Amino acid sequence: MSTGPDGSAPRDPWRLARSFDRPESMERATPSGLSTEELNSLSAQEREALYEEIHGVAHIIEETPEFVAAKLAAMREELTRVKNRHALDRAFFLRPSFEVDDDLHLMFLRARRFDVIEASTLMASHFELKLELFGDEMLPKRITIDDLNEKEQKMIKVGPLQVLKSREMKGRAIMLWNIAALSIDATDPHVLMRYQWYVIN
Repeated sequence: MSTGPDGSAPRDPWRLARSFDRPESMERATPSGLSTEELNSLSAQEREALYEEIHGVAHIIEETPEFVAAKLAAMREELTRVKNRHALDRAFFLRPSFEVDDDLHLMFLRARRFDVIEASTLMASHFELKLELFGDEMLPKRITIDDLNEKEQKMIKVGPLQVLKSREMKGRAIMLWNIAALSIDATDPHVLMRYQWYVIN
């Protein structure tokens, strides 16, 4: 992969595609969210990878047993080096099987196209957010409707967030928000986040 303009760090088109930063000038913005200069600086291969990521048509990764086993082993090694690991360590302590749970680790690997470092960081962030939203004792448990308060359960009945049964071409879930169905309770970000966690997890 080519390097940046100063010849230092390699560019990552996947990271650019996931970026939510607004370009400095909306007049120079492209549909991908990058400025024209940033887009033009990419190689043809990087630009193609970026467009594939945006439109959900990136090449399919063949998950052979050997490939999956190697990625799982690499992720377990990377998890020992991940930063901001307070919630991750606590989850491992409360349920030691999390450290060797293939299905759990594959969920994060697939979400990051088997990038071991990004998958490990995502897993740590997952538990950090879960700790913040639901507290220590819920870290190793699946959140059920009984774990939600009255306002959050009311939002479930209204259903402003829907996850479609079908998925986009790359296998990612499709979520639809009905903003008109949001109640006044949705102005509380904590209520909204807990409700959203329950729906998509």
